[in-house]
Amino acid sequence: MNNPLTVSFNSAFLEASAIRLAKSQKASIGPIKPVPIKPILEKSKTILTQTYRTLSSIVKAEKEISSASAWLLDNFYIIQEQMVQIGIDFPKSYYQNIPLLAKGDHMGFPRVYELVLQLLTHTDNVLDKDVLTEYLK
Repeated sequence: MNNPLTVSFNSAFLEASAIRLAKSQKASIGPIKPVPIKPILEKSKTILTQTYRTLSSIVKAEKEISSASAWLLDNFYIIQEQMVQIGIDFPKSYYQNIPLLAKGDHMGFPRVYELVLQLLTHTDNVLDKDVLTEYLK
């Protein structure tokens, strides 16, 4: 039986994408002004809460929702907890010790942010340990 979270993708394409990204990124520790995470988290929390309320009202009206919507309703509290934890685990001082992107659309974000964003884009938002490991290599 197939795993519903399994996504097929071209591993050669994924490898080429990782190499292109690594060559294009210019990262620096120091004079780059980091993008503050707190406003991003607050905006995300607001959107998440609004979405949860909308989906809940649809379910209460006994209308059908997609499996992705059902997943969001079932896991809402976990996502909220993780967002709070991110705020705790990534204080301002943390940014002084990690490479930040020095150019591009994600300038000021940690280098790893763009890396994970690209990986998720290419794998239809399915994060797999083995695929992540290969992408990082």
